[in-house]
Amino acid sequence: MLQDIPKLGSTDPKISKAAALNIIQHVTKDKGELEYLVKRLVNGLESVRVSTRTGCYSTLAALLGLKKVDPFNLFDLMQKALITNKKSTKRERRLIYIARILCTGVIYRTTPITELCKDEEFVKASLTDIVDLSTKKSSYFQLATPFLTHVLQDSSLTQENFDKSIWPCLSLFFESKRKKRKTEDDEEEEEEEEEEEETGASDIFCCKVQIALLCKNKGFKNEFDCLQDVKKIAKSLLTCKIEFTKTFLANLFKHLAGTTENEDFWTTIVENIKPTQFDLLCESVEAAIEAKIPASSIITKTLLTHLLSVFKQKDVEFHAKARTAIGKLLKWDKSKEDGSMGKKQRKAVLRILFGEESPNLLEEYKHVHTVIRPFLYSLKPRDLGTLHGIITTHLETPGLGVRMTLTHLQFLGRIAQCRNVNPEICFEIGKRLLNIALGVEKLVIKVKVEKEKKEEDGDEEQEEEEDDGVSEEDAQQQVQQSTLDLVKSVLFSAYNFEFMDSLSEYVVENSKQLTSDPDTLKILKSIKKAIKKFSNPQFKYILSAYGIRVLLDEHQVLKTSHETVNTLIEMAKGLEDEEEMGSELIKFILSTVLKEAHPAFDYEGMFNKMIIDGQVKEDVIQAFADAIDVNIEEGGEEVESSDDDESLADEELEKLQAQLNGGGNESGTGSEEDDDDEEEEEAAPPKKKAKNIDPKPSKKPDDHGSDSEESIDMDEATEEDLKSMNSALAKVFAVKKSMKEEQHGEVRALMRTLRLIEIYIQRHVKGMPVSALLILMMPVIHSIESALKMKKNTGLTTKVIGILDNINRTKKFVGCDDAVEGTLASIATDLYEMANMAKYKLIRELLEHSVILITKCFLQKSRLSKKENKRFIELYVNAASTAKEKLKKRKIAKNKKGLLVQTSRFVRVALETLPDWPSGKQAIHDKINEN
Repeated sequence: MLQDIPKLGSTDPKISKAAALNIIQHVTKDKGELEYLVKRLVNGLESVRVSTRTGCYSTLAALLGLKKVDPFNLFDLMQKALITNKKSTKRERRLIYIARILCTGVIYRTTPITELCKDEEFVKASLTDIVDLSTKKSSYFQLATPFLTHVLQDSSLTQENFDKSIWPCLSLFFESKRKKRKTEDDEEEEEEEEEEEETGASDIFCCKVQIALLCKNKGFKNEFDCLQDVKKIAKSLLTCKIEFTKTFLANLFKHLAGTTENEDFWTTIVENIKPTQFDLLCESVEAAIEAKIPASSIITKTLLTHLLSVFKQKDVEFHAKARTAIGKLLKWDKSKEDGSMGKKQRKAVLRILFGEESPNLLEEYKHVHTVIRPFLYSLKPRDLGTLHGIITTHLETPGLGVRMTLTHLQFLGRIAQCRNVNPEICFEIGKRLLNIALGVEKLVIKVKVEKEKKEEDGDEEQEEEEDDGVSEEDAQQQVQQSTLDLVKSVLFSAYNFEFMDSLSEYVVENSKQLTSDPDTLKILKSIKKAIKKFSNPQFKYILSAYGIRVLLDEHQVLKTSHETVNTLIEMAKGLEDEEEMGSELIKFILSTVLKEAHPAFDYEGMFNKMIIDGQVKEDVIQAFADAIDVNIEEGGEEVESSDDDESLADEELEKLQAQLNGGGNESGTGSEEDDDDEEEEEAAPPKKKAKNIDPKPSKKPDDHGSDSEESIDMDEATEEDLKSMNSALAKVFAVKKSMKEEQHGEVRALMRTLRLIEIYIQRHVKGMPVSALLILMMPVIHSIESALKMKKNTGLTTKVIGILDNINRTKKFVGCDDAVEGTLASIATDLYEMANMAKYKLIRELLEHSVILITKCFLQKSRLSKKENKRFIELYVNAASTAKEKLKKRKIAKNKKGLLVQTSRFVRVALETLPDWPSGKQAIHDKINEN
């Protein structure tokens, strides 16, 4: 033990902790040395080394917690050992004071206050001592405050104990003119207090406020003079150096919640805070929001100026803190509890955040757009209308540069894409963006001034103008082109029938003002007639979208859009049934829309709505299956079989497996351990073979020394030869570019198709029609096999594997009795065979889960066929038998965790996750336990 005591002061936590454990074990066996140990630990608390004080404090806390030391005896020992006299130096007294606070504090930390209050003399003596020491110096008060805080926060503290034992001592803190006890070292103490009066007054005041807040918030005492002056609290907080800022702020805002004093506090904070105290500002914002202080009481232009000013600095850490604080401010009205704002308050706050006066969030939109987007989507229709009015006023005010004009237009587009926005406002935004994109409306844009005038202006104004350093004509073209792309984005992401109908009606009625092209006008006229003739909303929605798209890209898509519109109209003429119309529209999306580089409308939103309305039938699911059940190998180059490629695929699949396992699998992965038999089941990677490099046979030169008759000698080439060579190369590159675009288009269409299938599965996760399961299962698996053969296919592989995983999570099936007898057993058998042949572990496990899924589907039938039931039983019994033979052959009895391995993961997962199936489970258990 004597060797371990000095190790308590080690700066290495591991060494210090090990020494403490050894000491505690020693005194547990030999209790006679406990008294000596406690004396050494108490003396260690006055060490000049912080690490020694920490080690002794922790060991004392452990002994008190284990009931090895009596807290009252420890306090008596402290009073005898840690004393000062006239011979004590200033440094010695300081260390003794610290040790007394720590020794008393460790008793408060480890012993419930109800036990301590049984000895009133101890409570009075200990609290009086710690109060006297705290008033000597602000650093002592800061050291003692966490211990006093712990006492007040003790859940066992009652009002009776507080009034009788605690408050009589703590009240000394709050006496205006307190008589100080005279000690032997009065003179030097008075000198220290005079120095402290100048340097630590704010620290002492904040500590007193912390204690007062705890007493008030816990309901022990309500009246405190120090809590009356909120401005003084704010100024003290800005000048003090307390280490418990977060706790202090949490208690303070709990006190200020529901009062008007919080506005005075915030005004004082934001007007007097220094740039170096940015952390304190962010902590104050977060604490206020958590205390449900209304945002209208917090958000001011001055606060916004402080938060946005850090984005002009290069410190990324401050950028993140500012974004977090702004994100907290923008989380409004999650519930109707305290903190909600009225209509006028919300308007006022929105004008501060986005109004014309600088600064506003739009000026730093590139830094804060990640927190503004969720804020927009959470706003109520009324608030979105207010924002629309604010941004519209901005755009109509001259003086915005190109960058800020584009930012405001982009923000308008975001408002139009919000789900809660009113159709009227959405239409107004769409109409205005369309007019700007087509050049019908031109905004007043502040453009670059002449160089001579720039030199006369200030540097800041010059920098701002240089950001928009373009001519007026270039500025208008830039805004027009950016708005054109923005309109396409709004049309593609805002699925709103009323909005599209209103915008289409506006386009048709004002077509001559928007365009002068006769072909475009002809298309718009045919669309107008078709919309009046047919009533199907999806059909009208698609036609309207293509009509607007023709206006936006009339030179690029005029021909294709004309053909698309005619195809739609002809298709609609032969259909009268609404359900049949819906199915044909989805097939049209699969065959045409998904192949377009930039679709004209939100096909995902439309498909989702059709699922909800029950318009997606079996023929549509079959169309999806046909679309993905293709040889993807044609859309990409097949990878040559090599070890490097295989290892790369394994790494990618391991990442995918980690992602899927992270979300949890309903089918279950069984136990988490990896079986040794399955690990050995993986084929060992083949040894790398040396590549046989056969030299290519050299071509025999012809009589003229060239490799071919068509080759050209560059030294003797004429200008005509060079022109013909250029034209030939141009054709080659054009063909290659066309082939590459076509390949990308096929993969893009496939990804979009998979996304629609994913939406369908997610909508039916609690009850999928069996017909949809049978139609989709094998095409999805074929897609996985084909995707693994493609280069750079991570995105496609991830998507299709995710779809199969989502299918495996299905909990219930609808129409199980409609499945033809024997079909489910045949599919399960095929899937099991494919799983055994799978090259990658992830694919094998997914296929095994699919087998279990098909079994669940069979067991949900109202009446089980004996013949089909027998086939399922044979499948699992054979799987158990195969696993048993492998285990016996390889003599594997235990896995990594030492648990008994009796069968494969597949069989274990089936036994754990399959519903009630007595005959099947009994047969499997019999096979596993068979000798």
